[in-house]
Amino acid sequence: MLAVKQYIFLLLTIWLVIITSCSDEISDRHKNYAPKIKLLKSESNIVEPGSKLTIRLEAYDIEDDPMFFRWSSTGGSIQGDGNGATWIAPKEERRFQINVNVSDGSKSTNGLLIIQVWKTRLGDYYPLSVGNVWTYSNVHNKKNKIVFEIIDKIQIQLEKNRTVPSYVLSKYDPNLPEYDPNLADPANQDQEWRIYNFSYLGRNVDKNNKPIEILQYAQNVTSGTEDTIMFVPFLSLYRFPLIPGNQWQQSFQAKLTPELFPIGGGSDEFEVISEENLTVPAGTFNSVFQVQESFSWKLFNQDLDQTVVQKWLAPDVGLVKFTQMQTRGEITVEIEFELESFELADSN
Repeated sequence: MLAVKQYIFLLLTIWLVIITSCSDEISDRHKNYAPKIKLLKSESNIVEPGSKLTIRLEAYDIEDDPMFFRWSSTGGSIQGDGNGATWIAPKEERRFQINVNVSDGSKSTNGLLIIQVWKTRLGDYYPLSVGNVWTYSNVHNKKNKIVFEIIDKIQIQLEKNRTVPSYVLSKYDPNLPEYDPNLADPANQDQEWRIYNFSYLGRNVDKNNKPIEILQYAQNVTSGTEDTIMFVPFLSLYRFPLIPGNQWQQSFQAKLTPELFPIGGGSDEFEVISEENLTVPAGTFNSVFQVQESFSWKLFNQDLDQTVVQKWLAPDVGLVKFTQMQTRGEITVEIEFELESFELADSN
């Protein structure tokens, strides 16, 4: 008798499981899901004021319910349907939101794009050509000068036998003489000779050969030495167009050439601060962009320094002013230089 009761109980349990399962399947078949957005993409995320922007949309509904589309924007005018939209940008230069709501009448999904309206500033903000020379004077002591000069274009050896073209930027104090062993006096410990610092720069360009990024590949470990470190990945010093509010950052490794032996690393952060007109000894320049760089790194697991640099770039000139605050240990050194004169060679 007990065995019969146990058998009946087992059958009832199985029956309840089957009924519950069927009920869940019926419930799932009648459950409504919100539409899904598969693609929401614009031709560009930067457009000229008053220009037309085409936006593509791909959406679907799991239950194949009819879908309804509602487009909106925080500026300008927009018209769209289930395939996309056309947005007419306003005249104002700033970031705008474009929104699309996809509904099946019961549930909905939202998509968002951020578009920058920006009028292109003409000119090359960081000219790279062999023969370019910029001379800067210290704001607080005009006799204190520094020269930036592009002296060569070389091929830098990378891993796996790859190379990359690089401009060699030399920096030096023009007031100090070149080293001459015939004039060197071992007894004169105060004699100073010209010391060179080298940076190795390049650029990325678009399909029209217009610069979109300035890169720093490598630099001296110490001024006046041949020891060179390569940054991996390369440091992205400037990203064009320069638009106030734009930010980017990266971590890097420092590798000693030519073996590319890792000796340290750090981080580099950038922000475009402002656009302004600026007067320096070399003249008055319009549409000058201020870029802030915050750089910190370690070599051989030792904190080397933390450096904050403010740089002002003018079209078809390049760097017209810079300030630097460098902290190493408990010592902080601040400098401020402005462009005194410049000479640009033909593009090469």
